[in-house]
Amino acid sequence: MADAAARTVLPAFWSDDTPLTDAAGSGDGPGLDSLGLVNAASDLTRRLHLDESGQEERLLRQRTLGHWVDVASAALDHYDRTVTFYTSGSTGAPRPVDHRLADLLGEVAAFQPHLGAPARLVTAVPGHHIYGFLWTVLLPACAEVPVWDARRVPAAGLPRRLEPGDLVVATPFIWQQLAEAGQPLPRGVVGLTSTAPCPPALAERLDGLGLERLIQLYGATETAGLAWRDAPDAAFRLMARWVRSGDGVTPADRSDCPPVALPDRVRWHDDARFTIEGRRDTVVQVAGVNVALDHVCDLLEEHAGVAQAAVRPLGPGREGLKAFVVAAAGWQGDADRLVAALHDHLARHLPAPARPRTIRIGAALPRTAMGKAADWDAPAS
Repeated sequence: MADAAARTVLPAFWSDDTPLTDAAGSGDGPGLDSLGLVNAASDLTRRLHLDESGQEERLLRQRTLGHWVDVASAALDHYDRTVTFYTSGSTGAPRPVDHRLADLLGEVAAFQPHLGAPARLVTAVPGHHIYGFLWTVLLPACAEVPVWDARRVPAAGLPRRLEPGDLVVATPFIWQQLAEAGQPLPRGVVGLTSTAPCPPALAERLDGLGLERLIQLYGATETAGLAWRDAPDAAFRLMARWVRSGDGVTPADRSDCPPVALPDRVRWHDDARFTIEGRRDTVVQVAGVNVALDHVCDLLEEHAGVAQAAVRPLGPGREGLKAFVVAAAGWQGDADRLVAALHDHLARHLPAPARPRTIRIGAALPRTAMGKAADWDAPAS
């Protein structure tokens, strides 16, 4: 299965012959320079633990994508117990997280019956993220489902390229773009969404366009999938590999493990179902004062000039907060006026340590390629 899984993840616009470097300037591949090639080899070694087999030494002697796939496949034949993923960095520096491959395969096998028998898998997410790895690498390799890589197709043009019976793996950001296109979907198309909350209104809009089901997966890089639902007003149901343990969960086959805390505050309906009630309290200390970031964000969004807002600490070595704001209609095009108005607004409601020192205006809140909240640079003040 190692070779099948490795080649499943190759983008459709690349092939085994795709060069890793781009000395000729063709633009056909990733176009790595010598330093980029070393970094990529190191990253692949860490993620797949190629050093367990000694295969990592072969990487830098190869210059095509197919050769690297062959190296990875040979290494996985020798050692495939552990795969490493990295957190998105949305709440700090990206961190490595190890997963037993057997656990991930078990999750796919246990959940596969809920997906039916898709005629084709359409992926709009990268395979190196744990969400993409589970459902666009392991699932097709295990179920022998053909894969179409849609990452170079604008989401607005995706409906015309879908076929009856497709299983589409995407993020709420991609689903939102697809919904805004307003094009009806072919019969029997099922969707998967994860990495960020899916607003109920979006799920209802997709239903109106003919999406047969939208399955929402809840989890994190640290845990893989935890729970799922296929209706926007339904409770989330624990996946088979987890059991409730107090306010957290424990692997069903390792009851001696300490409970794992859920990423959000939840209300349990029984031992298998829960409803998400909001993010965990995001309190930071600024100049010795406890500040709830959610409260500062809510105050910003109360202002008539703000459509959306995000608030974060300034970062290592810098005391204070920063804010990113999407201007509401009527305030767009006059960033200086809006920033001044927001500083005045916050000064009336918050003590000085809780007020963002910098406010940046943009067209949309920063997001990663997976649709997760992302950090942004703030000017020195």
